[in-house]
Amino acid sequence: LYAERTEGLAGAIINGAALDVPDDINPITIRIGRLLARIAPRLGVQKFYDPESLTHDRTRVAAVKADPLFYKGWMRARTGNEMLKSIQTAVAELNQLTLPFFATHGSQDRTVPPRTTDILLGGAASEDKQAHFFEGMLHEVHNEPGRDEVFATWWRWLEPRL
Repeated sequence: LYAERTEGLAGAIINGAALDVPDDINPITIRIGRLLARIAPRLGVQKFYDPESLTHDRTRVAAVKADPLFYKGWMRARTGNEMLKSIQTAVAELNQLTLPFFATHGSQDRTVPPRTTDILLGGAASEDKQAHFFEGMLHEVHNEPGRDEVFATWWRWLEPRL
């Protein structure tokens, strides 16, 4: 699966890879959500992530809050269940990932736990894989006040592979 989707690519930059359940999701909620996904798929079961957890940039947080296309409701049972299944599938198939990649993560990410980058590094078969944690940053490192450092770091990894 990974080989089919990465053919012709020189590498990838992966930020905040969702490869584990966030810390704020209770295991009981997951079990109940699986059941509700079948009998009441549209029922909200978990708060969707908060724009405040995305970036420290107040202008960008305000823009997300004002954006009518940004989902502000609760995670629906079916959506959450499908996301969890996708996480499980991705982790199970990481050993097929041979594409060079640079995994980055905000060290203070509350949306996707930083440990997921370690899961990615440990499971991927790629011989060219690296990670970098941006100290103090949240989930959207490219939208943080220190985004110039983020783009420069990404470019230093990417340029020799082009």
